[in-house]
Amino acid sequence: MVLGLLAQNCFPLVLLLERAREEAWRCAGRRRRPPATEGLLRRLAYPHAVDGRSGRSHEVLHTVWSLIQSFLGEPPEIQVATFEVDPFTFNHTVKLWDPRDSLCSSRLLVGHSDTVLTVAMKGNIVVTGSYDCKAMAWDASRGLLLKTILNDCSVTAVGVEHSTIIIGGSNGVASVGKLTGDQPVLDFRPETDSPSSDAVRLLGHQATISAVLLHGSVAVTGSRDATCRIWHTSGPSSGRPKRVLTGHRRRLTSLSMHRNLQLLVTGSADGTARLWNAESGDLLHVLTIAEPSSGQCWPWSDQVVSLAMAGDYVALGSFAGVVQVWNRRTAKTLVLSSGEYGPLGSHLGVAMREGLVVACFKVGFAKAWDVKETKLSPFLLTSGFKPHVANPSYALMI
Repeated sequence: MVLGLLAQNCFPLVLLLERAREEAWRCAGRRRRPPATEGLLRRLAYPHAVDGRSGRSHEVLHTVWSLIQSFLGEPPEIQVATFEVDPFTFNHTVKLWDPRDSLCSSRLLVGHSDTVLTVAMKGNIVVTGSYDCKAMAWDASRGLLLKTILNDCSVTAVGVEHSTIIIGGSNGVASVGKLTGDQPVLDFRPETDSPSSDAVRLLGHQATISAVLLHGSVAVTGSRDATCRIWHTSGPSSGRPKRVLTGHRRRLTSLSMHRNLQLLVTGSADGTARLWNAESGDLLHVLTIAEPSSGQCWPWSDQVVSLAMAGDYVALGSFAGVVQVWNRRTAKTLVLSSGEYGPLGSHLGVAMREGLVVACFKVGFAKAWDVKETKLSPFLLTSGFKPHVANPSYALMI
């Protein structure tokens, strides 16, 4: 029971203590927290961080987390990619790791020459997009570069389905092409005569592409112009929009589609998620974010930053760290997190499969819930985590 309570409440307590301490030092006119306090808070927030001075502390913390994990049960199988959307850190790498791996093994994807803006994973393929106007497809199991895709602007959104890739750019144009062939470099730029430049270009958005999705034969794009478009990618109508979905007031942040290809959910910075009939374009339901827990104070309205849909469930994650699940059959909403763990990692910070919901938070803490159980079964996923970046964003695959 003690371990269970610790698992549920240690991170909210750490965040609360850190904020209170920072406020106290600010009021006292101090500009910098003492090194000892800073190190203690870092080890509490990142229990698996290892450095030369804290190896013994790391071993103790790792033992504590292992005991907590044993109490809560075996965590689900999950793959995590960590990256940093920050041009001032000059960190252009992506780290792949498994939270269940007690040996802390990981793979670094090194190849971009500028900030990585977006990551997508499907099966054994990882796709990354960057400010350097390139997308890269990687073998996740070996960390090897498979293809380099050249674009005519920064790659702001990526998606992959089997051997097909979709990339969205800062110029509002998306492209869909194949990853097959022997050539290591694919050129999706329209002005080139390369054999690989036959990618289908999706024109119509008036602002940066902020989210893309490939699901079967369906391509979907969301943009900062607050619209979502469903596209034809083959046949005589290839490159033309099949549906244009409007109604959001601010930029789209995330997309998710049901496996039957008939239901699409869009998330937006306006604080709502909308469920659509992808065939007819009809709006079926509007979801809103629950209020963050008491003590959370945000100078702006909360935003939907991550979505996942599986079966009868739609999972939402907000910037403030609210995680909730809506059952479209019963129309009931279950709030899993009220912001007590801090902000979510990124637009891919929430993943879902068969009733299992996983969320990664920026403090380096991940948690999973089984929403099909009468009593929610929580899992801690911090085992094997070592910080790769100072301000992490996450992409999840389960």
